Amino acid sequence: MKNKIRNISDLVLGLLVLTVTIIGYYGQWEYIGEYCFISGIIIGIIFLSSFIYRVKTGKSFYVWVYACCSISTILIFIATLVLGLNLNGAFIFIHIVDPILILTYWIFFCDHTGIKNNRSIFTVLLWPVFYLILSEVILLVTGSCAFPASLVLTEHSPIVTIGLVLAVLTLFLLFGCIYHFGNRFIRSKVLKK
Repeated sequence: MKNKIRNISDLVLGLLVLTVTIIGYYGQWEYIGEYCFISGIIIGIIFLSSFIYRVKTGKSFYVWVYACCSISTILIFIATLVLGLNLNGAFIFIHIVDPILILTYWIFFCDHTGIKNNRSIFTVLLWPVFYLILSEVILLVTGSCAFPASLVLTEHSPIVTIGLVLAVLTLFLLFGCIYHFGNRFIRSKVLKK
């Protein structure tokens, strides 16, 4: 039963995230370099791929794939609360609903107790590194940089830019630690009692 619920969740989340991302940015293609658009498209594809993979093999992707999706969107959720990001139309899903649903999915279906190598936490750095490299390429090609990469990559000296990049990577790593060790503690100590 749990596998069927997870399969349905993969399919629904994949379709939901892709749909609201495309609807939210439809007609505003100058903003497709934004973190929310790129992460939304990637996460939607990951969950749809996860659905297909689980149906065909009965197996799930590596647990860090889902953790990275959740960390990526929960940071969007936090930024929305702190900065007051757009909540019009589909953006209420992109900035609020999707992060909560993906976090809920990760809480219920992802178990980190089987992960033996704590260095796998560094997996979370792939997401911001990919986004920042892509944004730098877009900046070099087009001369423009979308939010929030513009806060890191533009109008700073090289030293400040490097410091901001390291701060972003540290933030993701911090959340990776919270997710990993929090998940292991709750599943091995709290839920087993």
